[in-house]
Amino acid sequence: DLCVTYTPSSKNKIKLLLILISVNLLGKSKESIILQFNSKANTTKILEYCSKYETEFKLKKDTLLALIAVESSFKNVDNKNSLGYVQMQMPTLLDLNKIYKVNKVTTKQQFKNSMESQIYYAALNLRYLIGKTGSDRGAFLAYNAGLYAYKKGRYVPAYYTKMIKYRTMFNNAK
Repeated sequence: DLCVTYTPSSKNKIKLLLILISVNLLGKSKESIILQFNSKANTTKILEYCSKYETEFKLKKDTLLALIAVESSFKNVDNKNSLGYVQMQMPTLLDLNKIYKVNKVTTKQQFKNSMESQIYYAALNLRYLIGKTGSDRGAFLAYNAGLYAYKKGRYVPAYYTKMIKYRTMFNNAK
């Protein structure tokens, strides 16, 4: 008999591997995985902007890809309060403009119409939240719940799990 003891991280890796195999994504390219989410996605631009802001904000491209996958499945969504591929709310965007003295985008329509701006502001926000929370985990949970809610313990732990699952999936892609 074979007896194996898993640490939580290796157990999660095993689960992810089984998920990848079950949805036939193991060994595929980042482009093909994006297209599994949304067959009409502009993979060239998504990967270009994620690469560009990976360097500028010292974030892994796979983190940005995971964020877009989790938030919108690579669709430019316009919900009542949240916008675009990164599902950002306008008050968050305007706060980032004030904090960092940037004004790439100032209106809902400008944001909705610019994939590059959406990825830029998502990367800027993640970098800001990593600084405020001290960790990727905190940043991901605060991105989803809001920084104030995160600090009060009002967040969804499953969001972090999903982010890690997708980031690992993209990291393992060609």
